[in-house]
Amino acid sequence: MPKQESIDRVTNPDLPNFCPKCQGGQIAVKQVTTKQGERHRVECSCGKEGPLGVSEFSAIWHWATMKGMPTDLMENPLVNTERYWATRRKWAKGDEVSHLTAWLAALNFHKRVCDAHRDTPDYQALSESDKEFVDMLPLLNRILRKEATARLEELNISLTSEECQRKIQTEESYVANDRKSVYERFRDMLTPGFHFKVRELYCI
Repeated sequence: MPKQESIDRVTNPDLPNFCPKCQGGQIAVKQVTTKQGERHRVECSCGKEGPLGVSEFSAIWHWATMKGMPTDLMENPLVNTERYWATRRKWAKGDEVSHLTAWLAALNFHKRVCDAHRDTPDYQALSESDKEFVDMLPLLNRILRKEATARLEELNISLTSEECQRKIQTEESYVANDRKSVYERFRDMLTPGFHFKVRELYCI
């Protein structure tokens, strides 16, 4: 599990005062009764509603990933904000496209690990609150991906172009090799179910 500070940033996010529909309005988290029980969602006074979340914090992160939401309204717990933006400024002074494609490759790999984890007994054994926390990681990943993709578009690079996809695939192979290099160090910390998934993911 990440440090408590990172956990707190996931479970206690600030509600962004922005609506992707009207760019203003009054934003609030409302409790909703469903067949599955009590749920939460972010609503704007203009009528825009976000996806349902089990808790207030999951509803807020679902809102933050909606189409039309700026990616820089909230600090992303997956990264050290100050260090991240310093790194982004450094990238802008060099071959920014290569840095961004490498970053997307790392995010792709992170997403596959998250997806693999959900298929393991480890995930099923988690408490509902822990599952909810783990389920937020792909959403945080999505925000960073949107940010990188938007920057590539500003540089007139299409994520779907053959050249860009080729660069990302090359970078993904580097990421996989890097993760394989540390596998032996951490293998004993993995439970049998997740150990199998990691081996499958790394093609070991």
